[in-house]
Amino acid sequence: MLPHEPILLRPGALRFGRCELRPLERRLLVDGRRAALGGRAFDLLLALAERAGRLVTKQELLDLVWPDVVVEEGNLTVQMSSLRKLLGPDVIATVPGRGYRFCVAVEADGADLHAAPPAAAPALPRPGVLGTPLIGRDTDLAALGALLDAHRLVTIAGAGGIGKTLLAQHLLAARAPRPAHGGACWVELAPLESPLQVVGAIGAALGVRTGAGGDPLAGLVAACAPLQLLLALDNAEHLHAEVAHVAQALHDGAPGVRLLVTSQAPLHLAFERLYRLDALAVPGAGTAAKAALGFGAVALFVERAAALDRRFRLHDGNVGAVIEICRRLDGIALAIELAAARLPLLGVTRLAAALDERLRVLTVSPSGAPPRHQTLRAGLEWSHGLLSPIEQWVFRRLAVVSGSASLELARQLLADDAADPWAALDALGGLAERSLVALVGDPDAPRYRLLESPRALALERLRASGEEDLLLACHARALAALMQRAFDDHRSRAGAIDAWQRDLAPDLDNARAAFAWACRHDAVAAATIAATLLLALPGLRERVALCEAIEPLLTDVVPGELRARVRLEGSVVLRLRRSHAAATWIQQALRWYDAAGDDRAGLYLALAEYVQCARRERKLADGEAATLLERLHMLERDGLAFAPQVAARGVRCATLLMKQLDAPTDELVRNQQRAIALEAAAGQPDPMASVNYTNLLVEVGRADAAIRFGLKLQDELQGTRHAWALDGLKSNLTAAWLAQGATREARALAREAWSLRAVVESQHSWADHLALLAALEGRPRAAALLAGHADALYAARHHTRQGVEIQSHQRALALAAAALGDATAERVRTEGAALTDDEVARIAFASDDDV
Repeated sequence: MLPHEPILLRPGALRFGRCELRPLERRLLVDGRRAALGGRAFDLLLALAERAGRLVTKQELLDLVWPDVVVEEGNLTVQMSSLRKLLGPDVIATVPGRGYRFCVAVEADGADLHAAPPAAAPALPRPGVLGTPLIGRDTDLAALGALLDAHRLVTIAGAGGIGKTLLAQHLLAARAPRPAHGGACWVELAPLESPLQVVGAIGAALGVRTGAGGDPLAGLVAACAPLQLLLALDNAEHLHAEVAHVAQALHDGAPGVRLLVTSQAPLHLAFERLYRLDALAVPGAGTAAKAALGFGAVALFVERAAALDRRFRLHDGNVGAVIEICRRLDGIALAIELAAARLPLLGVTRLAAALDERLRVLTVSPSGAPPRHQTLRAGLEWSHGLLSPIEQWVFRRLAVVSGSASLELARQLLADDAADPWAALDALGGLAERSLVALVGDPDAPRYRLLESPRALALERLRASGEEDLLLACHARALAALMQRAFDDHRSRAGAIDAWQRDLAPDLDNARAAFAWACRHDAVAAATIAATLLLALPGLRERVALCEAIEPLLTDVVPGELRARVRLEGSVVLRLRRSHAAATWIQQALRWYDAAGDDRAGLYLALAEYVQCARRERKLADGEAATLLERLHMLERDGLAFAPQVAARGVRCATLLMKQLDAPTDELVRNQQRAIALEAAAGQPDPMASVNYTNLLVEVGRADAAIRFGLKLQDELQGTRHAWALDGLKSNLTAAWLAQGATREARALAREAWSLRAVVESQHSWADHLALLAALEGRPRAAALLAGHADALYAARHHTRQGVEIQSHQRALALAAAALGDATAERVRTEGAALTDDEVARIAFASDDDV
């Protein structure tokens, strides 16, 4: 029994156009005359005419025309060709990859067989494409389906290569077998070069006539009017206006048609619902391999890489490089696939390093990919070619932005006598619509970020335009002005310094880039930016490197006040690494502030920093300490309303001077409590006043109070970015436990904190406390070794011991000498100078003294 409804040998005639088909007589009349038609061609025509208006698959026709006979598909093609020669090209339409449709109305003895054609049968996406898995898009697939159920036009918008087409194909494949949704048809628009081709391409895909001599769009709407259909239009960005026109017409005249459009930009129709497709998720740095596979970008890279190299496996040794690759490619699916294709040649580490040349490196694509997806450059140039001239102008100017730009910065970069500023802003909006520019940050005050791969092309276009030097100079001037305003705000604001740092954080990448350029071309701009970055950058190493870069530029070309500002803030950084250089810098700054006399806040801060630097280099004479303390107090007594963050730095240093001058303990404690209150009022993110307070409590013999205060503060600092403060606090807490003889608690805390020592480079202070821990545990040889190691570190860094470190060092040496004898203790102490960090850890946390 045939699987399809058989051909009916009707007693009457079937009429269409100038033709009359008589099944029982097996004759075809054209204009009343019998046409020459073979038996198989006749059966084929009859099968199609009886099913007028609906798609008939090739297999169905083979079964109907050649029942119980196995024949090649080529036989069907031959017979179809003969029918078209006889009837003309518009009677039978080919639906590519699916079958044929009889496109004219057919009457059977007065009955119109085409009056109400059934819904179009599904026309699936391109053959073989659904062999490509959809990775990291389960949530998008569900959300898109729900949106399409509720609305008749949904546009998937996103950057080129982000995965719009594959998502749409999987949605159609999932819906095609569901009768409740009618048929589904896929139309590829990318090959079309003219808007005039859009209606014809849709008609050809549906297998309907669109009106050869009249209005093609009206013909398409009329043919679609009775259908229940999901129509997907892929890659509409280059035919934007015409696709919008067609979508409006189908919405008005074909109520059963739902449209799914993929495009880099929306159609801007009132009834359109936009589904903005984001990049694939990228895990944060440090994510373990197993967890990283739960992120779409990494999962896609691993799947593609394993397909090309069966030996490839993601593990904790290579996951960092894979995450970096995915991050630098912005989670864009096409770029990740192209990168994975290079993996067998380069390996993960070299591939990550090669992304600086991504437009030259990412040039290997899967076979069968459309031209715009065969290389990263081709995809980007396709998108760039769709931009208007002013959009291309804005696009290349944004190349100088590192990270993201505020609207204010964007306006400065787009300021040009030849360009309408409002047109330039509209063009910026157009780039955002096409997902070449991402909107990030606060929705009420968005920032504009050119994605990394488009930025590589934009830099090429900027260089080719001859505008690069002009734009880099403009960028540096804009950042210098921004950093100057930020510095003034930091000095004068009444509080919320933590908020100041948060507000400035989005501009740090731009400031870094502008500083690097200015170091080569504009010393004043470089110094202006440096003064603020020394306050705002989170990492000590980066701030030290910044000091080293700016130092040779601090010549007479830079105004004296600016040189003093940089040296003041730079000395705060350098005293933690290069105390001798810090002392030189702060002396130069202090001389300028003393001579100028009109920047009282600057002078106050310079005096406070001079105290800090001098105490690291040497012990201040009592007379000098008394003079410095009086000067600090005098500046405060002048009635100057210093901002809390300024006053806090001076009060902290006053405590140090008071301690040297043997002020009463209660007075010292009160002064340091005042510094804590000032930092709280300032919203100071670096709680060093509180850390110094624990140090003071230990030093004046109040270890129990230091432990109570310090444990509470430790809970507040855990999990924050204040690594330096947390390390100092744990060092002080360890000293407090040791002062009470609580070696178990001290050992546990020191072992936990030792992992931080490389980050903040505090090995010297920790070595003294570890030496005392060993001595108290009855390990005198370890104590002497660790004390000698501390001596070597202090000498190498040109630091002098302070309060609690002095106490721990002296106690450790005394206990070691008592156990070993003075001569042996001194010899072992000398041996400690050569210890490495790993050896220090092994000795410090050993269970015996066999070292």
